[in-house]
Amino acid sequence: MMIGRILLTALGCLLTGTAALGANSDFVTTIEQTPGLLGYWRFSSASQANSTVGGYTGTLNSGATIGSASSGPTLADDASNSAVLLNGSSSWVSTSLTGQIGSQGSIVGWFNLAALPSASGHFYYLAGESQVGNDFDLQIETDNQLKFYTEAGGHTTDPVAFTTADLNSWHFVAVTFTAGSDRNIYLDGVLVGTSVPNGHSLNTSAFNLGASDVFGGRYFDGALDEFALYNTDLTSAQVSAIYNSAATFAAVPEPTTLALAITVSGHPKPASDGHLKTGHPEGLRPERLNVAQGRDEPPLRE
Repeated sequence: MMIGRILLTALGCLLTGTAALGANSDFVTTIEQTPGLLGYWRFSSASQANSTVGGYTGTLNSGATIGSASSGPTLADDASNSAVLLNGSSSWVSTSLTGQIGSQGSIVGWFNLAALPSASGHFYYLAGESQVGNDFDLQIETDNQLKFYTEAGGHTTDPVAFTTADLNSWHFVAVTFTAGSDRNIYLDGVLVGTSVPNGHSLNTSAFNLGASDVFGGRYFDGALDEFALYNTDLTSAQVSAIYNSAATFAAVPEPTTLALAITVSGHPKPASDGHLKTGHPEGLRPERLNVAQGRDEPPLRE
């Protein structure tokens, strides 16, 4: 009877572990399987500045380089992930993807600040399709605040400015919008800013990273990686799924190891602990979390 209970316990633990593993999806797969994806820039040694989907090409301009292995944020499925390195004075990435953002759109990606815009004396452009009177731009301005524009000057702001404590750390950002409905900024998986935008016409400009080809001098100083462009308004659940998929999940023991552990001790050996991606703070600073939890704004969309 005891052997039977042990075997049943072993089988149950193995099946539970397998189900948990199957429920997790790696970061790249989650990005690619989220509906509305137009382009995805991984900045690997193989893809360089080219999108890994859609056939769009990219160009490393004026000193932009692909970093060495592990220069990017650590992903569960790619511990040696690399990023594009930008010098803050001249380097940027141009792409052949043009337009395709109408009444909805989203950008997700990772950024690592080498300096603050206030210290550099100019805006830092992360990504977007700059177009006068019909903005679609994500940038950090000289007040060190993250802002997302979707119309002529209309934007949503993260009210908590970056500080030197945020330098040399990877942060995940996602911005989403539907014209006339909602415009959101998520930082490290948390909604930090939201507002209701006006209209937005179909963009006709190119998608660029690290600098705008319309508004000059907005060179990003640091590194960018894993940027994806969607022609849909991602839900909070989709943003969370993308962000959480970057974390390493607990390992599932091999069946023989699990069976041996149960035979010897009568209960399964604990699996090794998973860990969050390295290279960025685990969660937000308290003041940023307070903003996310205490603001008078609409609830997260599901």
